[in-house]
Amino acid sequence: MQTEKLIDKIMSLPPEKIVEVEDFVEFLRTRSTFHKQGNSERANQLREVADSMRANTFSGCPPHFTREELHERG
Repeated sequence: MQTEKLIDKIMSLPPEKIVEVEDFVEFLRTRSTFHKQGNSERANQLREVADSMRANTFSGCPPHFTREELHERG
């Protein structure tokens, strides 16, 4: 599909649908970044987060990772 036709179709949508399209495009970009990272690196990051959460569940301590740190790792 040509870019111009796609843009025309998007622009013909109501504003709330355009927001959905934008969210979906961001999802696709994020997913693409996830796959580029490599499975082993991503698996190690997830394992580290899971270990931290598991340890904190038993100790009753708050998680070692802040939301910002998780976002940076994500």
